[in-house]
Formats: sequence, structure tokens, C-alpha cells
Amino acid sequence: MIMKSKLKFLLILPLLAGIVYFGTSIGDFDILESIDTQKWRLEQFGINYEAMMIACSEDNLNPDELQSCLDAFVEVREFCAIESAEQCGDEKMEQLEQKLLDI
Repeated sequence: MIMKSKLKFLLILPLLAGIVYFGTSIGDFDILESIDTQKWRLEQFGINYEAMMIACSEDNLNPDELQSCLDAFVEVREFCAIESAEQCGDEKMEQLEQKLLDI
């Protein structure tokens, strides 16, 4: 009788080890996925930032375009408060924003 209980116990150990391994591997996958998502989000931000800087640098912006640029600057600041991108704290953006505010 003691032998059967030891065998059952020995069968349970690999099962528990498998569950623990599977649980940690899923956790690692989630971490990798979130890193990939963050990397993609930063790349997209960089692309959108460059497009915004080009569009907002043009002369003779109409009032709607001017307001869109000013709104975009606010969104950039909000994004930079959450994320750390190389474009955050760009002096060119601040100078362009000041130029547009003076119009």
C-alpha cells in the first residue's frame, strides 16, 4: 500500500513540473510580445512624428491645418509622458510650435 502511494506521488511530480514550466513559458511569451508591441509603437511614433514635422513646417497653413498641428504637438507631449522615444524633447518641435503659436 505504501508503495502505491509513493508511485502516485512520483507521477504527480512530473505533472506539476510540466504545469509550472508551461505557465512560465507563457509568461515569457507575453513579455516578448509586449516588447515587440512597444518596439512597433515607437517605430510608428517616429514615422508619424517625422510626417507631422514636415506637414507642420509648410508655409501658409490654413486655420484648420494650424489647429491640427497644435493638437498634434499636445498628443506628442502626452505620448512622451508615457513612453520614452528619441523624438521626445526635440527642440525643433518646440521651435516650430512657438512659430505656429505666433501666427
